Amino acid sequence: CLVLIDEEGNLINKAALGPVLSDPDAYPWRQQSVAEMLSDPSLALLRPDGSTASAADLKGKKIGLYFSAHWCAPCRAFTPTLAETYLELNGQGKDFEIIFVSSDKSQSQFDEYRTEAAMPWLSVPFDSALRAKLQTAMDVKSYPTFVVLDEECNVITKGGRDAVQADPMGDEFPWVPKLIKDLKVTTDGLLETPSIVLLSDNADSSTTDKLLASLTTAAEALTKDQGGGWKDFNFFVAKG
Repeated sequence: CLVLIDEEGNLINKAALGPVLSDPDAYPWRQQSVAEMLSDPSLALLRPDGSTASAADLKGKKIGLYFSAHWCAPCRAFTPTLAETYLELNGQGKDFEIIFVSSDKSQSQFDEYRTEAAMPWLSVPFDSALRAKLQTAMDVKSYPTFVVLDEECNVITKGGRDAVQADPMGDEFPWVPKLIKDLKVTTDGLLETPSIVLLSDNADSSTTDKLLASLTTAAEALTKDQGGGWKDFNFFVAKG
């Protein structure tokens, strides 16, 4: 871990090791926001046909950042589903673009994966420092990870993989996380943040509905900005 601070002790970058290694000339390696990265006039992303797209091609669109790799079997299994969802949403006229952020170990693996999977979306070039910057900014710890951003590059959900698998036709696009998450659909955040789980797998539907209504009321009250830290909690239900 490498943390950089300036002369007055202000934080420059709390995860600077990757940027330093990938782009040694970018001193002082100030941590950019994702919005800054994807609006950079020098941004050049690969289209499926090999031509390039610029930041202007992303303007006004929701964006999916797809962190994946050819060596990752779950990634290869998920990519066809994601491609179908992407094509479905674009067929509906949704302003949505996906950017593949590779964790492949070589240019040849990167090229093979894009071709083999017939990826219909944009890709960060393999030799671009942007790959590491986006990985760091999104704090990616496992693969595949699919992060959905709004038009201003604010995170809508980091649980896009579970969302797409549960809703491949994109009926609930852009998959704004539900206040009470169904454990059958997603475990996103369960291990990373404090969570309250309603275990109702042995209860009848009437009892479950009543308990879920009570939990929803409590969750709505607790997650309001009351200064108690409850906004960092997740709420789940396990149904029978």
